Amino acid sequence: MEPRCPNRTRRSATIARLAGVALLVAAVVAPRARAAGGAADAARVRVERESFWFDVDDASAGSGTSDDDAFVPACVGSLADALEAVLRLYPEQFPQPPPLATVVRAVSREEARGNPAWSRSIGAYGCAALLDGNVVIEVAPSICVGRDALDDAELRSLLGHELVHAYQFARLGDHRHDPDEIARREIEALEWESAHVEPSVRGWYRDDLQFNLKMYRAMLPE
Repeated sequence: MEPRCPNRTRRSATIARLAGVALLVAAVVAPRARAAGGAADAARVRVERESFWFDVDDASAGSGTSDDDAFVPACVGSLADALEAVLRLYPEQFPQPPPLATVVRAVSREEARGNPAWSRSIGAYGCAALLDGNVVIEVAPSICVGRDALDDAELRSLLGHELVHAYQFARLGDHRHDPDEIARREIEALEWESAHVEPSVRGWYRDDLQFNLKMYRAMLPE
């Protein structure tokens, strides 16, 4: 495994929380991720619709895929709408065109099923990484299915957080997996998200924000 970006925990992730693995949990860099530069060659922010996979994709193969471990079609449109809204609402924070081409896409089926970084109970909703000079924001099926699926306001909040990371990469370069630098960047993103949280965002999501903010602040030396 090659560390790529920090994992943002949910409060249900007791083991991950106690172990402090949220900072350095690894996501496997799949071959298609290494080719991300070609997928995001234009200086724009977009949703890579073709990357999303659904339960019907391999039903004929008898794989047992279900809505519990796959995206749902409506999720793609919701993500695109949320991204458009964030860019429209915060043009000063996220000026267009972006300094680095940025693509929002689905984590691969293999990673979602086999990597604990994306597991339903302790994994991340999304993760931004700098790959070949472009930013790739991968999202997990848990954003739209399961007990902790996000509503539209929470999707906007999550995407705003990840876009803060995208613009950090342009301003500061790669974090090179330095724990203190990762913590500082997470704090900036979480503070932005906390300041812009919408009234309709649910209480448990707000609690997660504050827990993660407190956790990352505690990771920095005094």
